[in-house]
Amino acid sequence: MESPLGSVKQRAVALREVGIVPLPLEDLSRFVVVLKDFSDPEKNFQIEARQLAPLEVLQAFDGLYPNNADIVTKLNTVMQCMVSGQIYAVSQVNFWARAHPSRKHVFIYPNVHGMLAFDLASNVSLLVVPMDTFFQGIATVARIFRKVMRAITATLTRKGTLAVTEPPDLQNVSASRVVFVTHKGLNYGDLFQKTLFYSDRIDSELHQENLLHFDYSDTPSPSKKIKWVCLGRQPQSFWLTLYYSLVAIGRGIVRVRRIQHIIGLLILARVYVRFKFYTKRLQAYPDLKVALIDYEVLCPKPLLLAFEAKNIKTVAVQERFFMPSFARVGTVLNTYLCASEYAAEVMRKSLTYSVDRYLPVGQYRSDNLIKARQSPPPRILEAPKAQGRKIIIALGFHTYLDWHDTQQEPDLNWKAHRHFLDEMIRLSQDIFNTFIVLRYKNVDWLSLPIFAEVVQQIESMENITISIDYERPFISYDLCAHSHLVIAKYTSLGNECMSVGIPVLFHDYTHNTKQVVANAFDSNPARIMCFNYQELLERARVVLSGDSHAMTPDYEYLKNVVYGGLGDGKVHKRIQAYIDSLLV
Repeated sequence: MESPLGSVKQRAVALREVGIVPLPLEDLSRFVVVLKDFSDPEKNFQIEARQLAPLEVLQAFDGLYPNNADIVTKLNTVMQCMVSGQIYAVSQVNFWARAHPSRKHVFIYPNVHGMLAFDLASNVSLLVVPMDTFFQGIATVARIFRKVMRAITATLTRKGTLAVTEPPDLQNVSASRVVFVTHKGLNYGDLFQKTLFYSDRIDSELHQENLLHFDYSDTPSPSKKIKWVCLGRQPQSFWLTLYYSLVAIGRGIVRVRRIQHIIGLLILARVYVRFKFYTKRLQAYPDLKVALIDYEVLCPKPLLLAFEAKNIKTVAVQERFFMPSFARVGTVLNTYLCASEYAAEVMRKSLTYSVDRYLPVGQYRSDNLIKARQSPPPRILEAPKAQGRKIIIALGFHTYLDWHDTQQEPDLNWKAHRHFLDEMIRLSQDIFNTFIVLRYKNVDWLSLPIFAEVVQQIESMENITISIDYERPFISYDLCAHSHLVIAKYTSLGNECMSVGIPVLFHDYTHNTKQVVANAFDSNPARIMCFNYQELLERARVVLSGDSHAMTPDYEYLKNVVYGGLGDGKVHKRIQAYIDSLLV
C-alpha cells in the first residue's frame, strides 16, 4: 500500500527542496560496517524480544494453538524476527552517527515500527512520529465504517440478526495432496525459474499443471493451466478480525507488567489473527498433506503455523547458503532440506530457526553448474577460449535507478557500483591473457548517465565485457561453469560454484567499506575473502596459475567440509526422492 504521504520518490523530491536529503552513506570517506542483521553475537535480538514478550506472555498463547507443538518457542522465533527486522534501518543511522561522533543525531521514524528500534549509537536519539500509521489508520477506520454500514444495511434489509460471516472459500475443494507455496511467482527476476519441485511426468502430482499453488504475495498466475490461488486477495471478515484480536489480547493482557509488553502483545495478536485466517482458508483443502515452501525465510510465519495446525507437513529447501548467518531471518518448518551438515549446525544454534528435522542434500542450483559443464560454452566465451585466455566471471551487485535510493545504501550505491567496475577494469589490465565478463542481476543501470563513461571505456577494451543476455534462465550458471575463476560480491552463486570445485574470490570491500560479509560469515581457514585490491590481485594470480599447493587446500576444505561434498550434480534427485517418500 502506498503511503498517504505519497511515494518514496515524491517525498524525497519534496524534502530535497527544503534541504533535507537521504542519509548520504555513499559519500562518507570511510566507515566501519558492523551489520547486526548479519550476526548477533551478544544476543541483543533475543534480549529485546524477551523484553517485549517475556516467557509468561508467550505462555498465555499456548491454548490458542492447540495443534502446534512447542508453540512458545515458535512464537519467540516470530518475535525475534520481528524485532531484528528493524535493525537494518538502525544500522544505517549508526553508520552515519559513528562517522560523526561529536555530533548529536535525531532518528525520526515515520511509523509505529520505530517502537521496535533499539541498539542505537550513544549519540542518536529516537523520535517516533507515526505519520504513515496515522494516515493509514484514518483510511482503515473509514474502510471499516463503510463495511459496518454495509453489514447493517444488509441485515436490516433481510430483517434478520447481525451475524458473523465466514470468509468465502478460496476455490472449490481440491483433492490435491501437495501444494507449492510461492513468493512472487515462479520466476526469480530474469535469472532463473523455480522449477525445483516439478516433475516431468504428466501423471505426477508434482507436474506443474497438477500441482496446487499458493502465492501469498498476490502475484498473478503465469498460466491459466496452473492451479493458482492468491492468498492475500481473499476477503477478510471485519467481525472475525475484531473477534480474534480480542481473544488474543484477552489471553495476554493479564500477563502484562510493562508498557513494552503491550507492544509485544499487539504483535502477537496480529500474528494470531493472520494464523486463524490462514487456518480457515486451508479448510477448503482437506486432502493436503505436504506444503513445499519457496524461499523459506520469507514465507509468513502465521501461514507456516497454520499448515502445522492442519497437520500439513512443511518442507523447504535452503534457498541461500549464507542466510543462517543473518540473525534477523528464520523459519518454522517440519523438514529443512539444507545445504550441508555445516549449515544445519549453524541453524541448530540459531534462535530464529524452529525446525523438526534437518536433512543435508546440497545446494540445489549447483546441479545447473554440473549440467552446464557438459554443454558448449556460451557464445560470449567462444573467442577468448579459442585464444587460450583465462576466463574470469565477475558477479557484481545490482544498484538502484533513483538517486534517493542509492545514497543510503552501504554497498548498493552508485559509488560502490562504479568502484567494482573500476576494479575489474584494473584487473583486466594487470593480469595477462585474461577475459573478464561482468554479470549482474540486471543491467538496467546501463541507462544511467552516471555510468556512461565507464561503460564506454569497457566497450572500447578487448578483454573485458558486460553480459547483457537475459533471454533465458541460468545464463549466469553457464558462464561460471566455463570459467577459470569467479570474482563476486557475496552471492549464493559463489557458494554454489565452490561446492562443485569452481574457484571463487569474494570482493568484500567498496570505496569506503571493507569486511562487510566476512564479519558474519566465517570462511576460515579458506582465504576467499578479499579486503583490498592487492589481496584480490595476488590471489587471482595464484588461482589462475594452477599452483595446486597454493589455494587448492582452501577450496577443498570449503567443498568437502562447509558444503559437505554434496555438489555432485545429484541434489535435485535427493530432493525429489524425499518428497516422493512423503507421497507414498
